[in-house]
Amino acid sequence: MKNIFILNQNATGCAHYNSARVALLDSCDFLLKPQKHNHELLILTCYVDLDILVPFYNEMAKIIKISKIKLLFDFSEVYRIGPVAVDGKVKSIQKKLKGFGVNFEYAFLASSNLTHGKGYAVLQKNAANEIIAGFTLVTSSNFTRPGFEGQNVEIGQLSFSKKVVQEFKDIFENLENKCGKTKIDKQIFEQEEYLFHYALLESGVFLHKWAGNLKQDLAISYNLTETAVKIIKQGVPFNLAENSFSLGKKLLRKVLELETL
Repeated sequence: MKNIFILNQNATGCAHYNSARVALLDSCDFLLKPQKHNHELLILTCYVDLDILVPFYNEMAKIIKISKIKLLFDFSEVYRIGPVAVDGKVKSIQKKLKGFGVNFEYAFLASSNLTHGKGYAVLQKNAANEIIAGFTLVTSSNFTRPGFEGQNVEIGQLSFSKKVVQEFKDIFENLENKCGKTKIDKQIFEQEEYLFHYALLESGVFLHKWAGNLKQDLAISYNLTETAVKIIKQGVPFNLAENSFSLGKKLLRKVLELETL
């Protein structure tokens, strides 16, 4: 059985699975007694479409018994989607999954660097909460419709090794513990209207559609006081760096310095 796959719904000549979604669902069939044991689903992604999580759970729950879902995604998505929308969507997901008896946990990964990794894992556990089986899919596929459902051509490596599953879990939890945030700061909520206008401008989809986008070229420039210059010459403080500030001749902020999905 191969363990490296091309994932695309239209690449019929070379694709092994038509999407990361299908690869995960099909892999559930290899688990023994899938409706007897509890399972955890771990999702690590850079970009996220929160609207596809509950539908994907509904599909997977027909095959295996899921007790917990944990989602990690890059904090910059809070800016792209909007803090009010993100807060509303995750609370809605929690409520819906709680109704199915599923515990949903999430965190935004905030650091001075973009968290660009993507990976998925299903952990099968016994009554003592020990991992007894499972699988991982380490992939280029974001948890978005284009990336996860097969519109993009993606690649992924699938493993049923219990050792690899444990290693993935350890890395996942390390990222969560070191970079994870579960609350959106009040100051970010207060920027909701500003962020919406910025996101609209950088997307290039209004009035005129240009090739590419302005994400790499557009920034907000801030004039600095003498005191601020002295402080920042020692290095951009972490709480500014994690919110996409950088220092040149002036303090610059690229709120949505993201790669194209």
